Parts: sequence; C-alpha cells; structure tokens
Amino acid sequence: MFEDVAARCIAAGVVGGEQFATDASLIQADAYKLNSTAKEDWDPGSQWTAAHHDDPCPAIGPSDNGECLLRLLDNYLIDNDHAIILDVQASRSVRTGETHATRLMIDRVRDRFDLWPERLIADTAYGSGEMLGWPVEERSIEPHIPVIDKSKRTDGTFSREDCVYDHKADAYTCPAGKELRQSWRQFQTIRYEPKDTSILKYGALKADCDA
Repeated sequence: MFEDVAARCIAAGVVGGEQFATDASLIQADAYKLNSTAKEDWDPGSQWTAAHHDDPCPAIGPSDNGECLLRLLDNYLIDNDHAIILDVQASRSVRTGETHATRLMIDRVRDRFDLWPERLIADTAYGSGEMLGWPVEERSIEPHIPVIDKSKRTDGTFSREDCVYDHKADAYTCPAGKELRQSWRQFQTIRYEPKDTSILKYGALKADCDA
C-alpha cells in the first residue's frame, strides 16, 4: 500500500526526484520494562515471548524524563518538492543505524521507482566523513550536510577555531600569541609516517601552556 501511494504521487508529478532529505524519529520499542511480562509468568515456548525478546534492533537510551528505555529509529527518505515520503526504514537508535538506513533507502527508491537524486539534505547527525564520502564517491549525489565538528572545547581552554593558521609556516597561533606546530624537533633520521595520515596534530610547547 505504501509503495502504491508513492508510485501514484510520482505519476501525479508531485515528486521531483532531484532533491531528497533524510531524517529519523525516535520511537519506543514494544519490548521495554514497563510493558514486559513478570518473570514468574514467562512462557519459554510462547511465540509472543520470542518475538518480543529476540529483536536485535532496539537499543537502550534515555527518554525525556531521564528514564532508560528500549528505543528504535524510524528513518524517512523524503522528496523535497512536496514533502512526499518515498521510503521508511527502522533501525537501531545509533548514528550508524541512521546512515546505513539512508543508504539502503536511496538504493531502494532507485530500484523501485527509478529515482536518482542530485542532492541529499540531512542534519549534522549524518555529517561523518564516511557518510559524506558515500554519496559523492559512490552515488554521485551532492550532500548538503553539516560536517560533525568536535573541535569546540568546553573546559575553558582554547578551541581550534580560536587559533589562526599560517600556511607558509604550517603552524597555528593561539590567542596568547604562542605557536602550535606539528613538530618542534629536528630529527636526523627519517621518521615513519603516522598510521592515520588523515589527522594532523599541532601542539604547543609545554612551557607556553603551563600558565
């Protein structure tokens, strides 16, 4: 029924197929402690018991009142022309569940309806390097997704955005006027490249930061 409705929307011309958006909503799982059977009433042979306690998808997370509950994510793929939902996929309530569901839905909409978006819109939860690379490199889709940035400090120390980068010197200068470099030592032997070459670390002298 869902696919039939989506197909009718496409036939009616209210689905553009060029710009998709994806998002997820938290939903409470059916199997959680406030809706569970007392241990003394368990029936190991019951089909209902097996169905409610063997589902691997729900994950524990806090509710609005701070109580920990089993939750799922309801993921949506939406055509932006008239906000038509083209696909829905349940997943675990973790970031990897959201990104995996989005990939699955995009490919499924292509297979079912022959729709291939030019752009994908999502919030910062989808802004990991892996997720941003997938639409560009593997599906030729332009992502409009904010990049996840964990550089902001909340402990009173300087954040990366507080420092100014000097391309010529390949060094940062912090608000206190001190330099941060990748290396402060001159090595006589060749140093091996770090295992993760996608991350460059810049550090200041201990004496500069002690104060």
